[in-house]
Amino acid sequence: MTDAELVERARQGDRTAFGDLVDRHRAAVFRQRRRITRWWRLFAQTRADRERGRVEDDYASGDRSPEETLADDRLRRDIAREIRSLSPKLRDALLLAQSGEYSYEDIGIMVNSPVGTVKWRVSEARRLVKKRLRECGYADVG
Repeated sequence: MTDAELVERARQGDRTAFGDLVDRHRAAVFRQRRRITRWWRLFAQTRADRERGRVEDDYASGDRSPEETLADDRLRRDIAREIRSLSPKLRDALLLAQSGEYSYEDIGIMVNSPVGTVKWRVSEARRLVKKRLRECGYADVG
């Protein structure tokens, strides 16, 4: 029996059909869950590391002046603000793509969209963030 047939039977209340679907796709669901969990953990750790002393590290290295460090910190905050302001569909696609952990195909599965749509969302999100940053006075952004 095909997945489509099982879905139709499950919609009609057939618990066995639903169980068959779960059994058939259990491994794929858990793989995706592990990937998403790993990505969120990495994202949270990176964010925490940045919040905890990134400025001090830059000063200590001597590579950057305090003014440059402050400007970089402001740019990071403005980028984060602009990403947060995106629609959820654009934001999710962009963050998943930028993580470097997933192919467009993987992202398409996660957000239930065709690969072409995922590519467009990532491109549109980048375009909007760059446009908004230019409007905030960042002339040298992409």
